Amino acid sequence: MASALRATAWIVSGLAAFLLLGQPVSIDTQLALSLSVIVVMAVVWKFGPGLLYRQLFVGLGSFVVIRYLYWRTTSTLPPGSDPVGLAFGILLLAAECYCVLILIISLTISADPLKRATIERDPDDELPTIDVFIPTYNEDEYILAATMAAARSMDYPDHKLSVWLLDDGGTDQKCNDPNPEKAKAARKRREELKALCAQMGAIYLTRKKNEHAKAGNMNNALAVSRGEIVVVFDADHAPFRDFLRETVGYFARDKRCFLVQTPHVVRRQNIWLRLGLRLAEFRPHHGVDIKRRSCGAASVDVG
Repeated sequence: MASALRATAWIVSGLAAFLLLGQPVSIDTQLALSLSVIVVMAVVWKFGPGLLYRQLFVGLGSFVVIRYLYWRTTSTLPPGSDPVGLAFGILLLAAECYCVLILIISLTISADPLKRATIERDPDDELPTIDVFIPTYNEDEYILAATMAAARSMDYPDHKLSVWLLDDGGTDQKCNDPNPEKAKAARKRREELKALCAQMGAIYLTRKKNEHAKAGNMNNALAVSRGEIVVVFDADHAPFRDFLRETVGYFARDKRCFLVQTPHVVRRQNIWLRLGLRLAEFRPHHGVDIKRRSCGAASVDVG
């Protein structure tokens, strides 16, 4: 019933909006209308939490965008007597329409997000083994330390959790660089990160050559790791403590599941600048091995 009422309200509001959109108004009037709508959106954003207010916010924003497109299409393109100008005008309009298309996709996802029930906590002896990959190339040691510390601190049986630092900045190729200074820096980096991994209970891994960039780095690790599930964190992203408890269970409950995505939040506090989400980058790119299953991570950007 609620869904039917909401759909009816959207249809009626949409028809009314389209009637208003086609009315000829001056640029000053259009500017005043847009600014007024933006002010109302700000009030809704600040004081109106919940699904209804979220959809009202999306509707108001959509009205402004559609009105702009109507004006842009009917009032700004060069005349047909100027074919060159018209061609460039259409090209620019097409680029703006592409941006609007991306906005529509984002709004469609955000307007009415799914609410999934929290999965039950599985007994420790039934949990799969986890390999956490942290690929790195030239990130500073303190950033890697924060990421590894957070990964090692996740709520999960210690004997089933392995954290791997995949160092592409200390490969044999870089350690034997023809430039003596670069080779010395690579060897120094390798030894420092080995010591850091030993200190933090992580596994250090590098390879012979820097082939196929990050995908090749992870393929090299997949050849030696034995975890049933692989998790990939960017070098500057530290996971939440309960990440594995909230995601791993989906793999056990659905054998067809190969990737889990979690939402992200943004926060600014001290060096913890931004909460973010990075999906495990196991898309087919330079032949990445996707035989094992993986999951994305709600995390804190420490860069």
